[in-house]
Amino acid sequence: MATPLVLYEEDYNSFWRLAQAPVLWVTAEDSFLLKRFAHRPEDYRRRVACFRQRQEVSVADANHNLHHDQPERLAPLIESFIAG
Repeated sequence: MATPLVLYEEDYNSFWRLAQAPVLWVTAEDSFLLKRFAHRPEDYRRRVACFRQRQEVSVADANHNLHHDQPERLAPLIESFIAG
């Protein structure tokens, strides 16, 4: 993944492991990121596992910009998560 920052996987994984708050991990079923990890699912699961308190949700018919592709599906997920 291109980024202007020089960060390696273990760098951001270590930051993510510090998260204390619950995390809503939303994936878009058609996201290029999921396709990128299709041949290495253990890498993807290792990254997600950094967040101890997480709720994982997948949104159908959406790509990387799922907030544009499916805002009517994403908004209630966020509202419900915040409401606890």
